[in-house]
Amino acid sequence: MGCAQSQMAGADSGMKVVNVDKVKSGSKMLPRGAGSARYKLRRCNCCSFSYFALCKTCPRCNDAAPVVRKPIVGGNWKCNPSKVSELKELVANIDACDTSGCDVYVCPSTLHIGIVYKSFKNGAKVAPQNCNYKGCGAYTGEMSADQMVDMGLEWCLIGHSERRGEFGLPTPPESNSLLAMKCKYLLEKGMKVIFAIGEPLPVREKGLKAVMETLIPQLLEIKGMLDPARVVLAYEPVWSIGTGVTASPAQAQETHRAIRQWIAKEVSPSVAAEIRIQYGGSANAKNAPDLSKCPDVDGFLVGGASLKPEIAEIVAAVAKEKCWRDLGNADLFPAAVYEKSGLRKTGAVTWVKA
Repeated sequence: MGCAQSQMAGADSGMKVVNVDKVKSGSKMLPRGAGSARYKLRRCNCCSFSYFALCKTCPRCNDAAPVVRKPIVGGNWKCNPSKVSELKELVANIDACDTSGCDVYVCPSTLHIGIVYKSFKNGAKVAPQNCNYKGCGAYTGEMSADQMVDMGLEWCLIGHSERRGEFGLPTPPESNSLLAMKCKYLLEKGMKVIFAIGEPLPVREKGLKAVMETLIPQLLEIKGMLDPARVVLAYEPVWSIGTGVTASPAQAQETHRAIRQWIAKEVSPSVAAEIRIQYGGSANAKNAPDLSKCPDVDGFLVGGASLKPEIAEIVAAVAKEKCWRDLGNADLFPAAVYEKSGLRKTGAVTWVKA
């Protein structure tokens, strides 16, 4: 969809409410520069009327404009690097990412969080790769949200396939119920959650219906917690993680769309429209541009490529395609633009002849 989308919803969810008046219905007069990125026009899907993309609804038929979700890219370092001396280079890779049009977070190994969590200068967030569900106490080997909050951390990743049993160890995998408990606990402590879901290859080979039959139970127990401002979903086709085999853009889009449709039915259309869904599975600088073109793919959870400088290229690719901008409270259509065209500004996007 790109730049010609309306930026709506709350700032915490990576979106902005643009308070603009309706463009005069049927008016053919546009200020100079209206064709530029700043004054992008959209064509209504309902009545084909052209209007400023910054409007929330079509001024002719009142059809709602689509939501733009700020893209988000996460770098999962997993159990890397092996040496503390290598952290400086990894931090530099993340700091090279332009975060103006894309949220960025990084998941260092547990041993390294305390070393790097204050190192990032570009606004990138640090997200632990796991969390317990009860807080501090006699929980050997665990981390609590209380500790994370005290350190100023805002995000936590849970539900990664490698926590759900993909280690192949003779230990019980983290169940959907346990992950729901963790999600609830993190949210109650004021944290934000990256919640990973996915399916193995034998399921994918059976088609989309089988994929959704695997994903729905992973979502069912957290559907009441899907606050777009505080939860990001990370869809990981397990068969592509670390294998170099990436889901095609068509496969990624159909799955993301199906997830969004399920949320629209089971939670609400507004939550489905606003919640961000990342793709995770051998994402890299080469395939990121094509995957970013998928309208329901809102970014990436990156594994191996996040240990390389190309992570900045991945962030740049999705930011370029989605064209999200933090408009803040700026005057989107300065009076000078209208004056050059012999017009006098009367509202945010309305005018009369001077």
